[in-house]
Amino acid sequence: MNRGLQRNISPRAAALIILLVLAAVQAWWWRAFVWRPRISSGRSMGPMTPMPPGPRLELGRGDVQVETVAGNPEPGAMDGLGRYARFDAPMGLALDAAGRLYVADSRNHRVRMILPDGRVDTLAGSSEGYADGFADDARFRFPSGVAVDNSGCVYVADTGNHCIRKVFDGKVSTLAGGSRGFAAGKGTAARFDTPTDVALLHGPPPVLLVADYGNRRIRRVTLDGVADSGEPCPGPPFRVTVSRTWEAALPDVGMLFGPASPPAAIATAVEGIRLRHPSISLIVDTGETRPVRLLADAEQGAVFLVRDGTAEVLAGGCQEPGNMLAWKDFSGERARFGRIGGMAMDRLGRVYVADTDANTIRRLRVPELLHRKDSLP
Repeated sequence: MNRGLQRNISPRAAALIILLVLAAVQAWWWRAFVWRPRISSGRSMGPMTPMPPGPRLELGRGDVQVETVAGNPEPGAMDGLGRYARFDAPMGLALDAAGRLYVADSRNHRVRMILPDGRVDTLAGSSEGYADGFADDARFRFPSGVAVDNSGCVYVADTGNHCIRKVFDGKVSTLAGGSRGFAAGKGTAARFDTPTDVALLHGPPPVLLVADYGNRRIRRVTLDGVADSGEPCPGPPFRVTVSRTWEAALPDVGMLFGPASPPAAIATAVEGIRLRHPSISLIVDTGETRPVRLLADAEQGAVFLVRDGTAEVLAGGCQEPGNMLAWKDFSGERARFGRIGGMAMDRLGRVYVADTDANTIRRLRVPELLHRKDSLP
């Protein structure tokens, strides 16, 4: 009987069966341990290929909710409602008193606006270049940061043009800078080198803080365009945030820097994982004595809450070695992010995130940040 079976199964058929079994096992292993949802962007900010799970891993919290409010992983330049809109590498974010969210849409060379009902409109910009004038005709070059004042005037860190622009009443003008270099002065006499962010420090008098990346300084620019020589930083500042004072994120040297002298190294709750490239720091006023920060790291797809130098993952995931870059909405522990380029919080305590790799604007609801009675409408 065994000889009969041997005659009925040819060597080729046996080899084919073995290959199919091996392929099925390999596919199961890939799905279980390696695969992550692919971001279908043909022009991401960098490699999005996730690493296999490392020996040290931390995920977000189950009580945090994450949703995409605008955009889609497929890059584009389309206005519209919510996910029908398209961005290409959104970066800096700013909110005004009416709840409008302004976005530095970097690779579209535009400034976009998300209205409270979720509709996305283009505030200013048309194509890459440099031109002042009516908002629809103006040109930017890779804008990276935005700020807005109480009058509705929007200030833009026009990174590729080495200047600070102003959008107001349907027109775009240059407030300061315009040529690469380093110089204090008024208007076009000032010089910047790759400004990556701008923030409004309320006065009196109010003044703009500029992350002058190439010059490794935080510069002050008055609202009539006078730029000072600034304060030197230990490394190139990528983002600057303001609360009672200012704080800059220096991802290249792995530290936060400001008058409050924050800690240079930040550890997560998992032993052995350190955030080596903090790129965004958003100071949250929770009433606590010591500052509480929302933080993003340039190499990890997660949003962190930092107290006393220790970071807790709110949403997304981090691991060492490697990362968990992807795109997925759900609870904090199941959500995934690409590299984060901007962050802002509204008066209700909701956190908005510019997911630069995934070309989307995400929103987080963190229970302890939503309960503040003084921020309810």
